[in-house]
Amino acid sequence: MKHFFVLLLGLIVCTYTAHAQFPGRGAATVKGAISGRLLDTQTGAPIPYATVILLMAQSPPKQQAPAADTAVFNPWKQVNGALTEEDGSFKLKDVSPGDYKLEISFLGYEKKSFEISTSGAKPDHDLGAIKLSVSDKVLDGVTVTGQQELIENHVDKVVFNVENDPSLSGGDATDVLRKTPMMSVDMDGNISLRGNSGVRLLINGKPSSLFSGNVAEALRSIPADEIKKVEVITVPTAKYDGEGSSGIVNIITKRKGMEGFKGDVNLNAGIRAVGGGGSLNLGRGRFGLNGSMFGNYGFERRSGNNLYRETYGDNPQRLLQDGEGRSSFNFLSGRIGAFYDFNAYNSLNTSVSMHGYSNDNISQTLSQRYSAGSAEPFEEIIRNSLMEMSNRSFDWTSDYRRTFEGSEREIALAFQMSGNLSNTLNRFTEEGDRSLANNNTNDGDNMEYTYQLDYTEPFGKWGKLETGGKAMLRRLTSEFTAFVGPGIGQDQEIDPRQSDRFRYDQDVVSAYSSLNSKLSEKWGLVTGLRYEYTRIGFEFRDNPLNASNEYSSFLPSAIASYNISQMTSLKGSYTRRIQRPSLYYLNPYLRQSSTLFISRGNPKLDPEITDQLELSFNTMIKENVVNLSVFYRNTQDMIESYSTLEQFEGDTVTLSTYLNVGSNQSFGANAFTNIKLTKWASLFLNANLSTYNVSSAALDRSRRGVGFNSNTGFNFKFDKGWKANTFFYYRSAQPTFQGRSPQYIFMNFGISKDILKEKGSVGLSVANPFRDYMEFESEISGDDFYQTSAWRFQQRDIRLSFRYSFGDMKFSQRNRRSKISNDDMKSGGSQGGDGN
Repeated sequence: MKHFFVLLLGLIVCTYTAHAQFPGRGAATVKGAISGRLLDTQTGAPIPYATVILLMAQSPPKQQAPAADTAVFNPWKQVNGALTEEDGSFKLKDVSPGDYKLEISFLGYEKKSFEISTSGAKPDHDLGAIKLSVSDKVLDGVTVTGQQELIENHVDKVVFNVENDPSLSGGDATDVLRKTPMMSVDMDGNISLRGNSGVRLLINGKPSSLFSGNVAEALRSIPADEIKKVEVITVPTAKYDGEGSSGIVNIITKRKGMEGFKGDVNLNAGIRAVGGGGSLNLGRGRFGLNGSMFGNYGFERRSGNNLYRETYGDNPQRLLQDGEGRSSFNFLSGRIGAFYDFNAYNSLNTSVSMHGYSNDNISQTLSQRYSAGSAEPFEEIIRNSLMEMSNRSFDWTSDYRRTFEGSEREIALAFQMSGNLSNTLNRFTEEGDRSLANNNTNDGDNMEYTYQLDYTEPFGKWGKLETGGKAMLRRLTSEFTAFVGPGIGQDQEIDPRQSDRFRYDQDVVSAYSSLNSKLSEKWGLVTGLRYEYTRIGFEFRDNPLNASNEYSSFLPSAIASYNISQMTSLKGSYTRRIQRPSLYYLNPYLRQSSTLFISRGNPKLDPEITDQLELSFNTMIKENVVNLSVFYRNTQDMIESYSTLEQFEGDTVTLSTYLNVGSNQSFGANAFTNIKLTKWASLFLNANLSTYNVSSAALDRSRRGVGFNSNTGFNFKFDKGWKANTFFYYRSAQPTFQGRSPQYIFMNFGISKDILKEKGSVGLSVANPFRDYMEFESEISGDDFYQTSAWRFQQRDIRLSFRYSFGDMKFSQRNRRSKISNDDMKSGGSQGGDGN
């Protein structure tokens, strides 16, 4: 034992002597990390894109004698640096043991610094939450406060921070988009951007088969509690798919950091629905796992409708309809994802999301037809209708990223497989002067496969080149069958005119190149060219109408920006976009809701081609954002719904389908501002005005008009965690090729309170409190008919919500948003119920 202690003492002495002779040699092999998260002192909101610089202490140089011209010695030397992530987090890796100073700065905030020491025994240093205060000097002049506000105005997009709006808790994506700047949502849930319905929807930067069919229903199935923010991109560059004639809307779901464990619970209950869900996030080192699930059960909502139609010609008639109905809507969605970092430069990310919703409608309608000049109807019918629809979809996305040390160079490979299954039953019976029973079904199947390669090459400080290629393969089928009989309880037979199997294939192969250049301190330029080759083909099982087509599209884009001052910029742009019709528009399935009204898709539709010129002005006056833009848009082969009178089963019916109605020469303007009135109150105002000027040589018809929509509201942030919000939305009647769509008015009030040490909150929101029913009137006309209709439904809602977060997340290591964004198809609205 004595010899053992002597030997141990000798080893300790030798180790100490060696370390003294060769200082730092052992420590150099141990490297750690310095991390933290930046938050605003007043609001607690994260501060992204702030500059973090790591400086290392250095010894002064040895001098033989003082010299008058000797430069002032700086004891600190920069050795590392980074920008904070979107959640305000940062992490500096490969930090050797030593004495450091960390400097943090961001425009509009007071600069902050820390002195830090690390050692081989403790190589890591986590600063935790770092709170920055708004600079007093900047408050007297110009400041950037977008990160704290409900609305952020960036150079290339407008961002709506959904998390900061208490009134949206318990709502859905339709409620969110209705409050998003430049967006418009009508009473059917159809969306448009600055007066144009050619909008491409993405989720987390990539498409979803959820939107391959009825977009309005799909948006209703996405809970607002799952949405973090919405990005509106009005001038997409060549990097984006060519689809979306008016722009791209990217819905970003809540994604928290992935180092640690964190969970969320959201519950809501109201007079229209009850629902809730939650999410779990787990991160350990280079591996992370996350999942979420949300559900909603809708109570019955009552509705009513009225219709008046006049037909002209040899046998003029008048049709009057009056009906009442009720409907319900339910959904369930889930997602699971994982990532793995092989090292600092190679990572793999994968996720699977599933979505399902159902919509049931029951109605009873009194239908009366009159001959011209007669006060008594020659036909009176009671119609009972039932529509049951279910939709199930999934998206599996995987991508691999390769980055490079000390550079923005990146290679990304991505694959996505998406599927959508829909089942629709439309049943109606008619009794009275005519007896009929009709059961028609439609089963839709949509599969998509996407392969993508992206490469980014930086060129020093003046710019970067983005290039890549993509292939999308779509395989769509729709099988529809109609059983028709003379009345209730009588034998029904298959109607071959309403029964068939439709198969539609579409392949899109594309390549792009985009150059982002900084010409000077004031001038910036983004130029790009995208090439897309499209091959389509469709066939029927029983109908000889089969065809194929192929075409190439060159889609150039250019964006020039000029910084008038630090807070004021001017931007001009030109883009060409393409809008391909989705299966909802193409599906020839005959949707017969009565003996007098029939709708079907058109498989011969051509894509829309849009050229757009835009000039925008953006500035910040103190803490107030102002954005003004004007644009000219030329759309060829514009797709719209078109109705005609046709003979069907010996009677005159209204047939609605989709046509390339002609070209639209549209001028428009948009104004948006976010004004901070006090420290606790702000006002936002968004207004859009656009002209409608469509002419068609083939249909020998033209139509002109003006559309307007605006939303405005107040946001309040009080002490002790109290928040409040008011919102008002107005959409004027919009001109269409055959008439006008309804005007729409919506208002909302919400209030919330942080509880449980700010880990939870409770809220109350009220929608349309002054009227239970909202009514919407529209009209269409043709050469031989005129029709006006009104639809009303219950829209008053009172909702209670509860949120709670548990666990702790420290930081987010990498940007894991998928590269895939299939923004290339014009999607259907809420008309009809086939779900495709």
